Amino acid sequence: MKILSSILITGFIILMLCSSKTMKGRSFEDAPIGIAPHIAQPIVNFIKSKEGYRSMAYKDAVGVWTIGYGHTGAVSPGMRITLDQGEEFLKRDARKFENYVFSKAQRPLEWFKFGALVSFTFNLGFRLKGDLLRGIQIGNDALVIYKMNLYIYAGGRVLKGLVTRRKEETEFYKGSKIIIKRYSGCN
Repeated sequence: MKILSSILITGFIILMLCSSKTMKGRSFEDAPIGIAPHIAQPIVNFIKSKEGYRSMAYKDAVGVWTIGYGHTGAVSPGMRITLDQGEEFLKRDARKFENYVFSKAQRPLEWFKFGALVSFTFNLGFRLKGDLLRGIQIGNDALVIYKMNLYIYAGGRVLKGLVTRRKEETEFYKGSKIIIKRYSGCN
């Protein structure tokens, strides 16, 4: 029941953000809300846009073998996957990080905060700890946003893509209508 309520509320918010009742030519009622049980479609779209899709294995900025939409589990040089396999990896990986964020938060979170933290951990791994975790648990949004924005380094150097991603993740965390609409699929 809780999941259904979250999905209905998310759907209503996305509907209100869209200027009409259509999303890319489809009726809103037919539009997918999310591929994982708790992540809203704008967060899925955000993760996909930031991770990008690659059908062939590659080394990321810190030398980790990666494929699909940022999938790193059991990836080897020369490995190839289909788009459907990439979507399946994304679903499984997103669920893993949903469960992690849910277990660490220890309190209910608005869908956009939850989604921002899932994207953050999807990108960085299991790193909700210290002041960042405390901020999440006690609802200190300023501390959470400050701490999230510190994770802009890979291989000891600042990466422009990480700076942009953290900025947009923190906008999601704050519930920015502009950033949510950008990734909602609204026309």
